[in-house]
Amino acid sequence: MTRQSSDPSQNNSPRPGKGRSLAVIVTAITIIGGILGIITNTANIFDRFQGVFQKPETNTQTILDTVTKKAESAISKAKVALEKAQLETARDELQKAIQELENIPLNQGTENQIQTKKTEYIKIIYQIDQALEKKPCYELLYKIDDCQEYPFNNE
Repeated sequence: MTRQSSDPSQNNSPRPGKGRSLAVIVTAITIIGGILGIITNTANIFDRFQGVFQKPETNTQTILDTVTKKAESAISKAKVALEKAQLETARDELQKAIQELENIPLNQGTENQIQTKKTEYIKIIYQIDQALEKKPCYELLYKIDDCQEYPFNNE
């Protein structure tokens, strides 16, 4: 028969209060972690949808400014284009900018700006198309009035 020791240090069973304290600590850490997770997710969602909470005028103006920069960049490229392909690329970029202008939600403050810019850019595309229809001067043996010197002149 096996004899059990009466020495408490030899007893392998946990002390009565120790298990309960550990469970309380683990539960508290789990709850705190959950709360921190909720706060982090809420902050991420707010950052992701920040534009939705802005005033529509501000958001529309920001989009308009971005599209205007793209269009101005395309016009600058067209002005310095030395080859037909460069001029075509600039025209395509300007056409994309016009499409983006058409997708901007209209409001009282920006409606006239958008329409004015669209009209201006359409005129420039027409000028680029006119330049592209002409035979480039460097392809001809002699210069005639019907040839186009690149870059095109937007004046």
